Amino acid sequence: MHGFGASVGEALKKARWQVQARIGAEFVHEIAFTSGGTESNSAAILSTLDYRRKKEMVL
Repeated sequence: MHGFGASVGEALKKARWQVQARIGAEFVHEIAFTSGGTESNSAAILSTLDYRRKKEMVL
């Protein structure tokens, strides 16, 4: 990895910790940054469907 990529990676890591603290997320890996609204909507819909599928498997 080159120096610029490393510094960007560190900035993203710091941003995740800041967002985690502000919204009260339990784990830093719960924070995901996307490139735009469509990607965010898709991630929300797919994760909800996955959660519901897993929940139904437990019942």
